[in-house]
Amino acid sequence: TIFRWVNRGLFEDHKLIFCSMLTFKLFSQSRLSVEEYNASYFNFLLRAPYFVGAENPLEDWLPSKNWGLVLKLCELEGFENFGTNMERDAPTRFKEWFNELTPEDVKLPLDWKR
Repeated sequence: TIFRWVNRGLFEDHKLIFCSMLTFKLFSQSRLSVEEYNASYFNFLLRAPYFVGAENPLEDWLPSKNWGLVLKLCELEGFENFGTNMERDAPTRFKEWFNELTPEDVKLPLDWKR
């Protein structure tokens, strides 16, 4: 197939980039998921924008750059309360999740299932 020919000619590091680009393109055309493709989520994932100089109330365990990322994430639809949940509602549970060896395999605190 065309995928195998292209993949064969790439360096190992570039194969992951090529597969990611192909996957995101298929997502944008709704060929891989029934969920609606949201370009703002994709842009956030790619660019990782963050606030600079924002006061970090969780600085004892969360780096300031990460808090800036959380503040930018709160601007996206569906994540408006994420920063508030981290700061006020369950900071201890978020700290435990943050310090997990594999946090991607552990359920997020509160009602953040996705």
